[in-house]
Amino acid sequence: MPAKVDADLLVGYGISKGNVFALLSALKFLNLIDDRGEPTSDFGSLQTMGKEFQDNLKRIIKTAYAELFSRFDLTKDSREHIRNYFARNYSTSQAGKATTLFYGLCSKAGIPTIEEKELRIPKARLVSEKPKDKIDTTGEEEQKEAEPREKERKVQGEPHIDIHIHSRDFTSMQPTQIQVFFNGLSKVVKRKEKSEEEES
Repeated sequence: MPAKVDADLLVGYGISKGNVFALLSALKFLNLIDDRGEPTSDFGSLQTMGKEFQDNLKRIIKTAYAELFSRFDLTKDSREHIRNYFARNYSTSQAGKATTLFYGLCSKAGIPTIEEKELRIPKARLVSEKPKDKIDTTGEEEQKEAEPREKERKVQGEPHIDIHIHSRDFTSMQPTQIQVFFNGLSKVVKRKEKSEEEES
């Protein structure tokens, strides 16, 4: 543990001079150093590993951001809510950086947030539970299912948008990719509806 945490020490650790003041301020806010730059007992508690480190960091964050945690539920309130909180109570110009720091700390401490919930993609259980010796006839089954629908479209003589999506297709996609897919699909449908309205 260093006897004192100051600009010279941080620069020696490879921190750029432009970030030194902000880092010192953050360390003081988290009560990791006092006003003289001397490490606190909380600083020492982070010189650990594994679950003990994570638990200690979580306690430090919960204490430093006590008011924020009392007003927001991170599993329900969005990043925008948190950014607005920092803008109103601290600095509008630094609200973005403060929000990024806060979410980064929460991630390290294992504190759940709505962003992490949204990034979770359910696993396709049916794929993993499929016996290894079973022959995959998915393609043939899909073809058989498609034939009646194709005949039905010809009989009705109406335009269709027929899309087949399996859960396994989404397991390899990121949430943003899924969102882009549905946004694109929505645009296609809207264009079709607009075209039909103009024709009528």
